[in-house]
Amino acid sequence: LVTFSAGWAAADELLKIELERNRLDMYALLDGMHDKNLDHWKLFATRAANMAAFMVMTHSSIVPPFISSTQTNTEIFAAASKNNDLMLGTPSTFEPPPKFLTESALEQPIKISVGAAGNLPAISKTWTEWPIIDWENRGNLTRIGFKGDNRPDHIFIAQYVQPKVWQWLGMHW
Repeated sequence: LVTFSAGWAAADELLKIELERNRLDMYALLDGMHDKNLDHWKLFATRAANMAAFMVMTHSSIVPPFISSTQTNTEIFAAASKNNDLMLGTPSTFEPPPKFLTESALEQPIKISVGAAGNLPAISKTWTEWPIIDWENRGNLTRIGFKGDNRPDHIFIAQYVQPKVWQWLGMHW
């Protein structure tokens, strides 16, 4: 399962159902998750930390007027890591994400322009380097944070990070 932006709401409904949550073997959450009820997310993330599933969560640094994906992803990761420690006694192995996802050099600048929408003005942004802030992982659970706090940064994840996540997933299957 792969979702971007508001697509997390569909995954939210799926993960609430224990049978579905346990059947799901992979989930890539691309810059979207804005909820305070995270218990079922933490359960799936714990499965990934325990090597029973695969989950990657990416997020920009956008601070919306509600809970941010940075906050939710960080909380989910922390809870799953703690559960992993408690369940296994010894944490799952740590294998860094591939360098093509965390250390990608840009061959040329990338420019994204987003048109005006409602009371939001048109905006453009140009990247000259891969905008990663940080990453952490536990077993098959990974959280990757990216710089940027505006609409083009959100689109950057969909257009440029997403194909690299697919490439990584292809290495697992």
